[in-house]
Amino acid sequence: MAKGGRWIADFNESERNYKLEDVTFDACIRGDTRIREFGIFSRAMDAFLLPRYFVACYALVMESVTTNFLRKCLHLIGRKSDADQVTWNWLVLFTQRDPSRDVVELVEGLEDKKIGLLLYDSSSGSLVTSRNQLGERLRSCVRFWSKRSRR
Repeated sequence: MAKGGRWIADFNESERNYKLEDVTFDACIRGDTRIREFGIFSRAMDAFLLPRYFVACYALVMESVTTNFLRKCLHLIGRKSDADQVTWNWLVLFTQRDPSRDVVELVEGLEDKKIGLLLYDSSSGSLVTSRNQLGERLRSCVRFWSKRSRR
């Protein structure tokens, strides 16, 4: 995943229909923040200067989302993150209905610093992200040509 020429993470593992307990995500991609370039300088910098963070991105397409379901997803991702020592997680939800005000407030109010959340409604083109660092980073990395974008 890169933004404006700046590298963020190297995803090297992907799985479709990824199941976490009773929730099945359409996709889950995992990787880390290690540089995979062949230059001697890049390898040395990677080994001695840059931290290695494990990362994961979960994607789910659904007709609509409820606050209870969203809380459940966040809880499951948080538990999986702790078990696998994943530092950064992203949850990307694609819906076909405008989210309720409660869902928007839950997304924007997410305070977990390990999970960035993006909710995109394809019918209206609205985009809502968590206001933490990972959510803002996700907003700046993902480009949707939408009718409007909520902040």
